[in-house]
Amino acid sequence: MDFLDLPSDPLPSVNTLLPFWQTWPYKYSDGPLLDYHSIHPEGPFGQPGVQITLFDLQRHYQNWLFFGLLHEFFGGHLNEEDFVRYEPTQDMKFITMRRFSSILRRWHDEQIDGIQAADPTFSRFHKVLEEVERVLEMTERFFPQHGEGLGLQIDVICAIAETFTNVLKSRYEMFDMKVDGLSKPFQWLSVAYQGRSEVLNESVERMIKEGGWCTNDAQRALDRFRTVEAWHYLRHVKLSKDYDRHAECELTRCVVITAKNESNIPRHTHPKCRCKSVGMNPSRLTRIYRQGQIPCLHFSNHEDMTSVRLQAVTPGDENVIPYCALSHVWSDGTGNGYANSLPKCQLSEIYQGVSTWWNHNRATHKAPLLLWIDTMCCPHEQGEGKRLALSMMKTIYSKATSVHVWDRSLLSWLQDNDDDLGNFGHLERGVRLVFSPWMRRLWTAQEAIFGGNGPEGLTVIHYANGCEPLTGIYRRAYQDRRFGSILARSMAEELLWLSRSAWPGSGGKHIPGILSQAAQNFQHRTTSVPSDEPLVLANILGLGGNDFIGLSHEDAMCKFWTRIQSFKQAGIPHNIVFCPTPKLMTKGFRWAPRSLLDPGKHWPWVFYADGSGHGGVQITPQGLRSAYAGFRVLPRPSPRARCLLGNDLNTCGENFPRIAIELRDGNWLRVKHSMYSGEFTLDVMSRQFSLLHSGELAMIMQTNKASSVALEPTITHGYLLQFVKEENGILFAACHSHVGFEKLREYPQKLEGAARDCAMDILSTLDRRLKEKPTGADIAQSDQAELFDQHTRQYLKANTTVCETIESNSREDLHAKRHWTFDQVLDEFRARVHHQAHTGLIEVVELPEQTEWCLD
Repeated sequence: MDFLDLPSDPLPSVNTLLPFWQTWPYKYSDGPLLDYHSIHPEGPFGQPGVQITLFDLQRHYQNWLFFGLLHEFFGGHLNEEDFVRYEPTQDMKFITMRRFSSILRRWHDEQIDGIQAADPTFSRFHKVLEEVERVLEMTERFFPQHGEGLGLQIDVICAIAETFTNVLKSRYEMFDMKVDGLSKPFQWLSVAYQGRSEVLNESVERMIKEGGWCTNDAQRALDRFRTVEAWHYLRHVKLSKDYDRHAECELTRCVVITAKNESNIPRHTHPKCRCKSVGMNPSRLTRIYRQGQIPCLHFSNHEDMTSVRLQAVTPGDENVIPYCALSHVWSDGTGNGYANSLPKCQLSEIYQGVSTWWNHNRATHKAPLLLWIDTMCCPHEQGEGKRLALSMMKTIYSKATSVHVWDRSLLSWLQDNDDDLGNFGHLERGVRLVFSPWMRRLWTAQEAIFGGNGPEGLTVIHYANGCEPLTGIYRRAYQDRRFGSILARSMAEELLWLSRSAWPGSGGKHIPGILSQAAQNFQHRTTSVPSDEPLVLANILGLGGNDFIGLSHEDAMCKFWTRIQSFKQAGIPHNIVFCPTPKLMTKGFRWAPRSLLDPGKHWPWVFYADGSGHGGVQITPQGLRSAYAGFRVLPRPSPRARCLLGNDLNTCGENFPRIAIELRDGNWLRVKHSMYSGEFTLDVMSRQFSLLHSGELAMIMQTNKASSVALEPTITHGYLLQFVKEENGILFAACHSHVGFEKLREYPQKLEGAARDCAMDILSTLDRRLKEKPTGADIAQSDQAELFDQHTRQYLKANTTVCETIESNSREDLHAKRHWTFDQVLDEFRARVHHQAHTGLIEVVELPEQTEWCLD
């Protein structure tokens, strides 16, 4: 894939030579790609049951999906010789893509640039891409034994298909959503590595061991940038030479970044350096903050750093004295948890780096350099001084002339020269910045967003051989006009959220989805002090963070969610209750996420809904009040029961039953638990249904505005509740655990329906037995409870393997393997339910979407 970009000094590539499998001389002559099946009936998928060798498969795929795809798009621009090269050392021909980009550009200028959305050529391009996607997705199912051998060829095909997709998207701005008749977006990385997840895992391990990546960053790169182009580039980046620094890091967190501030000790710039430290008096700092001023460092003798003194700056003055502020990561060795001091070597290096920029722009300031560094200018001990400094943090960075990013991983890298058109240094700068430790701290996000006192702010990124404004990096990356490439723009979009106009707290607007953007962009960041999170988020979102100072994390987050409710358009999202993260413990807030700093992937869909729909969302002393569709589960036998309890012994053992619910419209939903961990069990209904014994259960579900219940996507998010009471038409309930609702396919629905009919028969038998018992309320209740326990235990042992077999195999496969007709399957299933199961002990009542709930 030599047409895709690589970073400077990349990690060595593995398996990059793709043999040319055709007969030379070669010319593609098999007509339209969509007709390949009819032209080559002997090809893949053409003769079911006939074995095909890896060589034949390689040859067909290369002819059909590689050259055929190029022929469909390039047409007359295609010269097959441009994509084949001879390697004399191996006396073989190989595929080469070195001329692909230039041919792509010429094709775009002469053909695609003039095409309109209604042009049938455009629709044909899309159908061709769909066919390539369909064939590659079938490969794992039909030829699992050849997955490894086909791997490189599939990678190349997906890279080409993705490039063509990007060209069309750039022309029509997401053509798959705006042009009639075109379907879902393509996910070429998922297609390329379908059935080869071990290859992705090996790439991640190589990034960690040879590229100096943190485990969490490597996983985040894979999760966040899911394109063939991005993954090809990122897996070749040498991010750091300190390969052992992240040895203890995990997939979900970086241990280095999450270290407590107090554990950070300042380091010298060189291991053998033994210079003394320069420090500031915390009492003097406190007195300056008490006056509403900012203590800055003034360097009288910058040669040996012996005459550094404090100079107070009054931020409210119209002619405020210009100063610079440092934004850095303490774990880099520039923090100090024990004193307001830094080694002279560190301070000198920082001064030299910032003064280079300062002197270059001296015509703007005409003043000596003053520098604010939190390590030396924010009192390190808890007390009045630190509280005052924290309350002024937003002011300190927003009033600074410029904010300077000082990150060791960036300072160790030499910038490329963008004057060379073959180099795209802005791309690598963006990548290294996005995956730098500086991007992992929540405080540094605030410092960049508020950084600089100009209309757009001014945050300067420092490298080993220079510096550049942050705005310059993401603007040049966003303006990247290479055909078929979207990686630079993806990086630009990541950095764009550090701009001042993006957030309400720095001049942006309160817009729907702002909370989702905050969660999505900050979830991978961390704070050493948990209570700093609501303080920083409140500042960024314009919620007035100063009165958060001094509160515990729990109390501050309760205040944070209360203030979120005041957003005119954003508000509390309707779906927030479904957020699968730890919740607060305070009464009335037990529905609220404990933190937005979570490395999971569940935030975007949770926070996009605003508080204006679904009857409004309101925080009350009793909990969150909103409207949800759902079900009430009553612990009583009823001929109106519309559910089926069952047990999947194949996957989770006899102690974990499942429940399926029949809706009014005749569809069936299956309830699944722990959907995020992959354990599809309803464990809260195990252990003799103890929750049902103690009271009524309920379930709510995330709904689709177009229907009464959300049946799309296949699994809908839900929550299991402990019902408390009903008052004035409002249902009060306590949150218990997450569940998912899966719409059953038509075929299993018939089995579920048959099982329910059997359950009704068994329920009638139970009712008769209860009526035969001696009269008396106490005796009857005791006997009913005994029978309830007895039949529940029996049912937990029931084996519904037949139903599970139907779901995991097609109807034809089952008939071929078991020689059963569908009626025979139903008869067998009815017999099992009759003899081994008891159903109908609970009644499930379906509730409309407008049902008002108060949840805690």
